[in-house]
Amino acid sequence: MNSQPLLEIKDLQVWFPVRRGVFSRTSGWIRAVDGVTLDLYAGETLGLVGESGCGKTTLGRAIVGLEKVQGGDIRFQGQSWMDLPAAELRRQRPHLQMIFQNPHHSLNPRLTVQEIITEGLCAHRRISATERETEALRLLADVGMNADALYRFPHEFSGGQRQRISIARALAVHPELVVCDEAVSALDVSIRAQILNLLLDLRTRHGLAYLFISHDLSVVRYIAHRVAVMYLGKIVEIGVASEVLKQPRHPYTRLLRQSILEPGRPRKTGIVQLGEVPSPSQPPNGCLFHPRCPYAIAQCRIEPPQLLPAPGTPAHRTACHRQNEWEEKGESRSIPLT
Repeated sequence: MNSQPLLEIKDLQVWFPVRRGVFSRTSGWIRAVDGVTLDLYAGETLGLVGESGCGKTTLGRAIVGLEKVQGGDIRFQGQSWMDLPAAELRRQRPHLQMIFQNPHHSLNPRLTVQEIITEGLCAHRRISATERETEALRLLADVGMNADALYRFPHEFSGGQRQRISIARALAVHPELVVCDEAVSALDVSIRAQILNLLLDLRTRHGLAYLFISHDLSVVRYIAHRVAVMYLGKIVEIGVASEVLKQPRHPYTRLLRQSILEPGRPRKTGIVQLGEVPSPSQPPNGCLFHPRCPYAIAQCRIEPPQLLPAPGTPAHRTACHRQNEWEEKGESRSIPLT
């Protein structure tokens, strides 16, 4: 792995205004992403996990420029993107692409497959009109689709085929980093495995880096090198995937891990529901997780924990006051991921 990260995010903030009244005055802010710091290396897959509403998708959209950033910095290949002129930012955009969750909504129903997957190439003037068909055929073959798909429309394909078209569209401009936002969650289990294997194959062949956003820890365990766990707009644990998912040090990560259903293993009993996620417009004081945490102490209600390395494993960092002392109880607990 290179010593220089491909992508560096420092103290990133993405807030959305809460407007009320006749004049739609701002009465507060939804802190969807609140001080996130991450790095991602070339050829690496970083899994980003957490419950719905924790800010995963907003972070991914902010990285590729689809959401306005209030604070912090995004650096790609050592260059900050925050103050780039519009023309230079446009030239840089092909380096980062995104695969969306639902291909039925993300593909233009009025365009043919050829037009969809070569649209970016034409917009950035990388091919001429006469080269569209040749390039489209190459991209379709790259994702395992036949040439007869070229002049058909998205509604004529299954969900898995539409997602392959979405992947081909993302690969068209030869990106270094692809943000996969729940890229397999809308697919059947058998098709999900095919798309995951395709992503792994493309990562090897093209040297891609992935930010793989998912709520499914079993999928992330299969594809990711490292895992970052997000809760209420902040990273609460990050490290090598095998360490974080096998020996998590944050209570939230442990509860997420216990919710995984595995074939051949009986479902755990005695599950304790720990309530709903607090509103990101009114986050709790201290540790954001303390209202739902079975191990919270007085310090957790007052002082926000820092993301600090675990003893002996500097790459494994956790934001928990008790990460060095508490042990997993024999009692089974879980938080639903829906």
